[in-house]
Amino acid sequence: MHIGAFSKASKISKRMLRYYDEKGLLTPKIDDNGYRQYAASDLSLAEQITELRDLHFQVEEIRKFLESDSQEKEILLKEKYKEVEKDIEINETVLCRIKNIKDGHNRPKWHNAYSVSKFTVEEHWAVQVKGKMTESQMDQVFNDLFQDVLSASLIKGDYGKPFSIIHDVYDDESFSVTVGLPVFPSAGSVPVEKNIKLEKIMKNKAYEIYKYDPIKVIQTIHYGSYERLSGAYQALQEYADANNLLLKDFYREIYVTDAIHVNARKDYVTLIQAFLD
Repeated sequence: MHIGAFSKASKISKRMLRYYDEKGLLTPKIDDNGYRQYAASDLSLAEQITELRDLHFQVEEIRKFLESDSQEKEILLKEKYKEVEKDIEINETVLCRIKNIKDGHNRPKWHNAYSVSKFTVEEHWAVQVKGKMTESQMDQVFNDLFQDVLSASLIKGDYGKPFSIIHDVYDDESFSVTVGLPVFPSAGSVPVEKNIKLEKIMKNKAYEIYKYDPIKVIQTIHYGSYERLSGAYQALQEYADANNLLLKDFYREIYVTDAIHVNARKDYVTLIQAFLD
């Protein structure tokens, strides 16, 4: 995977990936043209690095942790816990996560098993928004989209599963992203692009109506919180490598169930599609 595709799959900006390369934490191979090329297995390492960064490990601490055996890692975790415990302004959530790891409960799983399949996505329409957004802004856009499209009688039943396509990742943890909702091609006899209710809404909002042509994808389902999604991306890339498939430079995440449907993040269901070239 080249650096752009790897950035999208790992949710790590290209600048940070170059920094990790410079520090020797995550070193890709260099192809004959001088470009960085990441292996699918590098996604597991990227996930570990992101998890350790979330737990307030510094770069040199991460390097030491990754190079340590299991016993040394337990010692490092105990030391980190004591360090965090002394900080009266520490984020309570981070402290709880470190304690859980130190005690051996809810230990992060760096590897997950995924079933990958080929699929042809039929022609479909979507109402969508493109722009730079944080995750919280994406949630608000999804909510507004759903309410507006519902009022135009363009979704019902299995329609309306929100999706996102990430185009780039920025250092401030925001994304260049398309977020949207699939819709019926028409409301009764009125085509979606001529829906008067939707036209009125679109005058005040940056929505676009887009027709997706039929396309072949490989896809897999992720169960659980979004923090572990990189395992699904790794499975897709490994499947593509094993079957000599070329992937386009973007992926689609479809949120089958999310915070609207369930309370616990462990119950989230996300369908991830990689488009075939």
